Amino acid sequence: MPLSELLDELFKVYRKHFTVIAGVSLILVLPGLLTNLLSGAYRANSVSLLVNLLAHGGNPAALQAFQQGLPQVDVAWNTVGSLVTLVLVPFTLGAVYQAASAAIGGEPVTIGRVLGATAARYWPLWGLAVLFFLALVAFVIAWLLFAVITGVFGVLVGWIVFIPLGFWVGVRLIISVPALLVEKIGPVRAIRRSWELVRGSWWRSFGVLVVTLILELVLYLVFLALFQALAAIIPGVGDDLRSALSAIGTTLVSALIGPLAAIVVTLLYFDLRVRTEGYDLDQLAQQTGPANP
Repeated sequence: MPLSELLDELFKVYRKHFTVIAGVSLILVLPGLLTNLLSGAYRANSVSLLVNLLAHGGNPAALQAFQQGLPQVDVAWNTVGSLVTLVLVPFTLGAVYQAASAAIGGEPVTIGRVLGATAARYWPLWGLAVLFFLALVAFVIAWLLFAVITGVFGVLVGWIVFIPLGFWVGVRLIISVPALLVEKIGPVRAIRRSWELVRGSWWRSFGVLVVTLILELVLYLVFLALFQALAAIIPGVGDDLRSALSAIGTTLVSALIGPLAAIVVTLLYFDLRVRTEGYDLDQLAQQTGPANP
């Protein structure tokens, strides 16, 4: 599909399966939002502070008084939130991709089915997350070592060399998650599959991702501004409740806009399989071939 059709298909998939895809995304952010509210961390959020500053007419003294009156963050709830985040890593990484791949593939899509299918791939997804993390750590260490060894000039060269290298590798690995989920393969094999499928289509894949991220960023900022403006102008609301509403609005916007990138990446995965492997012909053959006895 050309870029215009890919983006059109993105909104078709999201609109048709909005309840499931958005529902899965919201379920995944609720534990973090709840622990954020219970720990009190939302009060010190930069967006919440900005909302309270606007609510006080931009008076810095009022904002300073609000900050001085903030209670300490509950360490226990903060720790619980961190542990919950770790436990949910495979779901955070793969659940929306699972919903998108099922919807695109014409499978029955419900929230229960999506979460169940993601849970069935829990450890492979964890493995993929660990490999991504280790690759990032290795990349940063290599960059720092290069800068230390080569000095100030090396820092400039590092920016010129390592940033493009990071983008190049990232795009080559971008469809690892849908490959792991759709093909039921392990994390190492999923990375290899992504590397193979993107070969020869790097610039097209990069362009699709850039356009999608710009679109997602614009939508995110627009809806975030609307939510925060409402939180700032609601009359008769205390500063603490205003901060909580700000945190809730930020989380909801992230949950609703975030799936766009996952859907596009999943569409890109199927599109690359069609281009390189004739995937659509295989699917057609399976649907129209003789039934098994």
